[in-house]
Amino acid sequence: MIHCSERIKIKLTHLLQDNQAERVAGLIGKIQGNDYIVCDALPARNEDSRPAEEFYISASQMARLALEAQRQGLILLGVAHSHLAHHPSFPSEADIRYCRHAVNAMYHPASATLCWFDSSGELWRERLASPAAAPAGLPALAFS
Repeated sequence: MIHCSERIKIKLTHLLQDNQAERVAGLIGKIQGNDYIVCDALPARNEDSRPAEEFYISASQMARLALEAQRQGLILLGVAHSHLAHHPSFPSEADIRYCRHAVNAMYHPASATLCWFDSSGELWRERLASPAAAPAGLPALAFS
């Protein structure tokens, strides 16, 4: 099972909020038994040549996210990304094929829907409150 606090879900809504391009973030945390605990979401850059339609994260960027997770005593669990309003509010078949991590999330800002999935498909979806203001202590977005 995947566990993620409300604070991290709110952070995800801010990292993935965009009306022009799909956004991406790294999901870092730990594994306890059969449970995946998402402890933080790290900003990442969509490197796809068509960011309004798809997303891509290079191996070097994934390595940077994994190093940051390790620096915090955690591991890179997976990736979160957004869908624009004209895309469905659930992970596409391409998302499921591409996201081969243990924990993946897809956020649809237009419907405030967050879907959690693994390589077998959607695990569950939930409606979130639309983001208003960034929560206290949320760092500014930084891409490297």
